[in-house]
Amino acid sequence: MYAELAGFFYVWEKRTLGRLVPEYFVGDQTDKENEAVANPARFAAMGRRKKELADLDYEAKMTAIFAEARRVLRDDDVLSVMFTHKRAEAWDTLGMGLLQAGFTIETSWPVNTEKEQSLHQANLNSAASTIMLVCRKREATNGSGLVYLDDIEQEIRNAARAAAQRFQHDGIDGVDLLLSTYGPTLSVISQNWPVYSSVPDQDGKDKLLRPEDALDLAREEVVQLRRSRLVGKAAHVDDMTDFVLLSWDIFGAREFPYDTARLLALAVGGLDVDQLERAKIVKKKTGTVSLLKPSERLRRDADSELPGVRTEAEKFEYTIDAVDTALYIAEIDGMPAAKRFLDKHGFTAESGFISTVQGLVNAIPRTRAKGAWIIPEAGLLDTLCTLYFPTVTVPESEDLAAPAVQGSLFGDD
Repeated sequence: MYAELAGFFYVWEKRTLGRLVPEYFVGDQTDKENEAVANPARFAAMGRRKKELADLDYEAKMTAIFAEARRVLRDDDVLSVMFTHKRAEAWDTLGMGLLQAGFTIETSWPVNTEKEQSLHQANLNSAASTIMLVCRKREATNGSGLVYLDDIEQEIRNAARAAAQRFQHDGIDGVDLLLSTYGPTLSVISQNWPVYSSVPDQDGKDKLLRPEDALDLAREEVVQLRRSRLVGKAAHVDDMTDFVLLSWDIFGAREFPYDTARLLALAVGGLDVDQLERAKIVKKKTGTVSLLKPSERLRRDADSELPGVRTEAEKFEYTIDAVDTALYIAEIDGMPAAKRFLDKHGFTAESGFISTVQGLVNAIPRTRAKGAWIIPEAGLLDTLCTLYFPTVTVPESEDLAAPAVQGSLFGDD
């Protein structure tokens, strides 16, 4: 259907608009050389700098587009921007383009654009929402003094938390809840622009704030809000465990972008991805990271003191290691063996362990397809809690239906 729609509108555009601006329709395809995309292939000859140059080129083109939009807008007109992207770098570029072009972000809201319980979306970290940004021309500043990030930090945090609470109440969660705070954060910056970083450049001079620095604050507020929902305000969770809980909660998938993993690791406790990889929490891939399954975190005798799944360990530094060890034993040797492990360490009565189990049960998607758990850990936790953790509240599971067959737009198939 979508291909037919696209073809229909392209024919209409070429026949109708082509009469007015024929130079825009000389070819049948988009001008790939000048389209605003971050394409490292254009700068392949520059070697290691190709990604950096591609990002700079994309930002320059986006700024030019927004500047032209500002030029043709009346003073009381509105620019509406639709943006669906989960990578923090893309939001940083979008925000910088709007700010440098002379716009303020007046308001924003997420609009659901993906079908719920879609097999296409299952076990993916996809954003289900498009973020709508409403922008207006920014009036000239009165030159009352420089504004630094420190000056508006609390205002940014308040705006991000208020947005997260509001949209969470409306049923938005996961990566969409995180994205829903970006618009309000950019709004605060735009109302005070130009804003300068709290850290000077290499020469000790003031430098313009990158939106990403403010989006870090928004992520911290979402992390605190979701942590309280997952494990309770009074529960203490170590940084490694916190990262796993928040990753499942925000992305609802095992694999998600490396860039966002790095930023989330910083938000939960100043971790970095290399630390997480050494602890066998994640595995790095090209542009992404994946949360490892309990069986993939198994440590052998030579590495028995390192973080991970250790069936003979006397103690665990990180609670997620203890939980994953219990899940590994349950999967390989059965639930009775897992119970003996839990009893040996007293985990069935330990508040930190129970809080982590409750958090994982709340965070890991409890979905099935044709009776099988999409995330195996969800099924193991379901059985473990039913048998041995009566105080843990287990949410209902969901069965994903097969996608309906889409008919032709013109009803001719």
